Amino acid sequence: MKFIVLILAYVLFLPELYSQHTDSLADKINSNKNNIGIGFGLTDFHIRDEIASPLIYRGLGYSVSLMYSRVGDNDEHNVELTAYYTRLRPMYAEYHAENFRAGIRYDYLRQVLKTGKLNNVFRIDAGGGLYTFFNISAYREQYYPDEIMENLDVAWYLTYSVELSALFQYEIKRSNSFEFQIHFPFVSSISRPAYSYVPGPEGNNDFELFGRISPFWENFIVQFKLAYRHKLSDRLSVFIRYDFQYSSYDQPRDVKMYMNNLQAGTCFIF
Repeated sequence: MKFIVLILAYVLFLPELYSQHTDSLADKINSNKNNIGIGFGLTDFHIRDEIASPLIYRGLGYSVSLMYSRVGDNDEHNVELTAYYTRLRPMYAEYHAENFRAGIRYDYLRQVLKTGKLNNVFRIDAGGGLYTFFNISAYREQYYPDEIMENLDVAWYLTYSVELSALFQYEIKRSNSFEFQIHFPFVSSISRPAYSYVPGPEGNNDFELFGRISPFWENFIVQFKLAYRHKLSDRLSVFIRYDFQYSSYDQPRDVKMYMNNLQAGTCFIF
């Protein structure tokens, strides 16, 4: 009788033990994964830069992102470069602006929590890194369609920031994952044109690569991202994501901007 009980226990629990063992092996094999991705999408941008104009300019444009990540068992490194192009207009049809933005970020995240059952895993990573964001707009005026556009002003905002970051991930059956990430710079170097009563670009000083050091309450930036990823194979995944960024700075005149971005793309895993 005891022999039969042992046989039944062996038959019932061996698959579960084998599954846990293979999962452990898979975790080791899948550790330190490298991902290279590219994404394309739309950007909805709004800005009021009082150096150039008291009006709010807005427009829908295009964006492209290149990204690299190295994910280990307990940490990850992320690098991302994103560029945006938008043609802006206020509520008055005779004014226009051509806008270009670019951001580059490196962050290092360390696992602080990992929990879940079977193949559903919830994970929190925290850390920080460096973020550079550049915004430049060329403001123009055109009263009639057949007129040549007149250049009114050029204004820029360049910031280098040391930031904090937190990432929340929920993985379902190893092939689907949902992510929420927030970035919050706490000290920055900001370059802006000098304010002048002389109208036009000639009234501004030359572009400076580095500027004033400001804490987060003077140069307020917050960015968050929502993403869904689906793993097609061991070597390929696709994603769709939404991110939002708000920036505000008051030197030498107020500038406030925010953008909504929606992208889709693919990642190669190796």
